[in-house]
Amino acid sequence: MLINNSGLAVAETVEEMTDDGWETVMDTNLRGVMQLVRATLPFMRKNDFGDIVNVSSQAGKHGYADVPSYCASKFAVRGFSEALRHELAMSNSTLRLSVVHPGGVKTNIARKARAGAHLRESVSSNDLGDRFEQLARTTPAAAAQRIVRGIERNEPRILIGRDAQYVDLIQRFRPATYWTLLARAFKRMSV
Repeated sequence: MLINNSGLAVAETVEEMTDDGWETVMDTNLRGVMQLVRATLPFMRKNDFGDIVNVSSQAGKHGYADVPSYCASKFAVRGFSEALRHELAMSNSTLRLSVVHPGGVKTNIARKARAGAHLRESVSSNDLGDRFEQLARTTPAAAAQRIVRGIERNEPRILIGRDAQYVDLIQRFRPATYWTLLARAFKRMSV
């Protein structure tokens, strides 16, 4: 079994993005996944057995303001994973692939995120981490249990947390305007 779980966030607007920040996020969140899959896949194919689990994010299904490089990298993990799943199916492989889309999981990702100037002016990194922890309702242990259950059930897509399920539902019914609802909800939560 290969479980790719890495996440690095840079909280900056599109205008604030630097090439260095973009490359660092892509190297960690996307290239790492691709390299590990490519290194492991020949062994798994030879044995025609195994599970590949790539952890994307809720932000790999829905765009969020202020984290464009994170969103892009996690969307790319999703696209890469779906393409690989289709390749495996076309080759009649018994290898299984799941993509995980966690909502807010209580980790240090927000505290460790590099913040752009617009955020540094309005919020300290501790405040950013505190806000994230208030919104993040899922513990790492609960997330791990849900991932294991998803792998056992051979689920191609594993949503973690009610927030991920809620946002997924909103986006499905309002694909072009879901951000309006989310922005209002975020505003209410930050007051």
